[in-house]
Amino acid sequence: MIDDSMETNDMPKPYFMENKEWYYFDEENFCYKLTDKAPKKAIESYKEFYDNDPIKSNNEWYIIQK
Repeated sequence: MIDDSMETNDMPKPYFMENKEWYYFDEENFCYKLTDKAPKKAIESYKEFYDNDPIKSNNEWYIIQK
């Protein structure tokens, strides 16, 4: 499992990971997902992290895999 304290690709942790109320790790899909508590800056950070546009569904933010 990915540890939240780990850095990603030798880079600092993305902004959306600054607050554990903003995200969680979805083990079934093996990716991070945002909660409805994530502010706009965290959503932008998430978008940059995954390099795609996030979509909100059922109060969760996620990336559609292409």
